[in-house]
Amino acid sequence: MCSLTQMLPKTQAIKLNLNKMKIFSTTLKIAVALSVGFLQQSAAQNSYFFPKATQLDTKIPTPEAFLGYPIGSYLTRHDQVVAYFRQLEKVSDRVHVESIGKTYEQREQVIVTITSATNYQKLEQIRQEHLSQIDPAKPVLGNSAPIIINLGYGVHGNETSSTETSLLTGYFLAASNDAETQKWLSESVIFIDPSVSENYQIKKSLEAFHQGKLYGMGPGE
Repeated sequence: MCSLTQMLPKTQAIKLNLNKMKIFSTTLKIAVALSVGFLQQSAAQNSYFFPKATQLDTKIPTPEAFLGYPIGSYLTRHDQVVAYFRQLEKVSDRVHVESIGKTYEQREQVIVTITSATNYQKLEQIRQEHLSQIDPAKPVLGNSAPIIINLGYGVHGNETSSTETSLLTGYFLAASNDAETQKWLSESVIFIDPSVSENYQIKKSLEAFHQGKLYGMGPGE
C-alpha cells in the first residue's frame, strides 16, 4: 500500500494537469468568442459597404478578416495591400496579380487583373483584338468583345482612402456571385492598380504611424 507521502506527488501532478486543462479551456473559449465576434464585425462591415450584396463567397477573405481591422480605421501599408491581392489570387480563379516593376524606393508595383476564367484564358487574344482597333482599316469589334477597364487608385499619395477602396473593389469582384457581377466579369477585363503613387502613400502611412493612426498603434502610444 502506498503511503501518503508517496501519493502526494501524484496528487499534485493531477491538480497541475487539471489547472492546465482549465487554462486551455478558458483560452479556447476566449479564442472562439473573439473569432465569432470578428466574423460578426466583418459581416457588419460587408453590409455597410455592400448593402445590396446577397451572394458573397465566404471562402474569399474580406479585407478586414485579412488585415485584422475594419477598412477605414487605420491606413493600410503598401506591402499589406499587395499581400491581400496575392491572397485573393490564391483563393479565386478570377484574380491574377502581376508584378510590373519596382518604384525608385524599391517597392513592388503590381497590376491586378480581375475577369472571368474564360476571358483570362484568352487574354492575349483580347489584347490583340483591342490593338487592332488602332488601324482604322480593321473592322470594329462587335458587342461580344470584352471591354477593358483600368482602375488606378492612389494617384495622389496623400489621398489615402482610394487605395483602401481598391481592397474593397477587389474583394467584391472576387467574392460576389450575383448575376450582375457575373455579367461584368464576362463582358469586361478589369485592371486594378491599387496605388499609383506607392512611395508617397508610404510617406503618409509613416506620418499616420507617428500620429498613432497606423494599425498597431493607438492614440498616445
